[in-house]
Amino acid sequence: MLFFFSCTGKESYVIEGKITGLQNASLYIVVSNAGEGVMSVDTVQAEADGKFLYSGSSGQQVPVVLYMEEGNVWTTVWARNRDKISIAGDVKYPELIIAGGSEVNDLLANFKTENKSLLKEKRKLTDQYSSDIEESDSLDTKLNYSDYESKILNVDHQLRDKAEKFISDHPASIASLVLIQDYLMDENDPKQTQTYLSKITGDITQNELYKKLVRVNDKLLLTEPGAKAPDFMVLGTSKDSIQLDSYSGKYFLLTFAASWCETCDKDNEDLVALHKEINKDKLEMLTISLDQDSAAWRSVVKDKKMVWEQVVDTDGWSSDMVSLYNITKIPSNILINRESIIVGRNLSTDSIKKVVTIL
Repeated sequence: MLFFFSCTGKESYVIEGKITGLQNASLYIVVSNAGEGVMSVDTVQAEADGKFLYSGSSGQQVPVVLYMEEGNVWTTVWARNRDKISIAGDVKYPELIIAGGSEVNDLLANFKTENKSLLKEKRKLTDQYSSDIEESDSLDTKLNYSDYESKILNVDHQLRDKAEKFISDHPASIASLVLIQDYLMDENDPKQTQTYLSKITGDITQNELYKKLVRVNDKLLLTEPGAKAPDFMVLGTSKDSIQLDSYSGKYFLLTFAASWCETCDKDNEDLVALHKEINKDKLEMLTISLDQDSAAWRSVVKDKKMVWEQVVDTDGWSSDMVSLYNITKIPSNILINRESIIVGRNLSTDSIKKVVTIL
């Protein structure tokens, strides 16, 4: 892939914007054109009031990603030559940064505007959830985590419904691909995602984003419930070789976690209780830690008394196991039956008990 800095074509598009609340004036602009094998990376400086101006060149509509606050916040607009795009919003609410000036941007702006209250509510809940995890270790706060998650899931469900209607109304727009990517891709239900992708019509089925979504979803289908679990070989903390066949004839729970994952703490406690309750001849467990520091995970294992097999994969998110089993978040789990068939992903411990004990 070729990287170059700045665009010098005779034709161009222009993006002018104002982002309030910036703590860092440096804005990084990344434009990817997979069809031409080219990625451009530019830097612009915002003025004191958050105003900035950028111009680039592309003969086809491409995503232009604006990274702010040293890359911790970003938003995407779509542009091609002769477009004059305006962008505005608050860096504290990147989901609500609005862009206009082309059909795709205008449609996405309308979606954001119509669902402004839901998007703000989700941001508020997510920020408060993270804040409580960081600032308090009290039992009362931990008991409220499920309440947060329930509320966030409720907002997500409403946004999914809105996105579904949108793609039905605009099946030939790149904006529908964006909403599928942002709201409808589901690692636990790739067949449903496949139905959304099947609604897309017209020339955008040749768009690079469409092709990417199909590739990702096809890979997810390989590890959905009902699929045969991919074989693997890892080294346990005792340096013994562990393979999928090591658990044949039993139910097998494969879990992913890390010492730095605050939300894994409650999950680890639930797994300890599950391991005590279900006999080893019915269910065996293996946890893959994504820690780069193996000592950190050993400390967690000792503290929580996690006595089943553990693997510390110091490759972290670059781990082969993460890719093989399509893990996109932690904690995660995959339940595999005695015939090495995946029967569920990210199940609650109660659901796991029901599946394993009803034989």
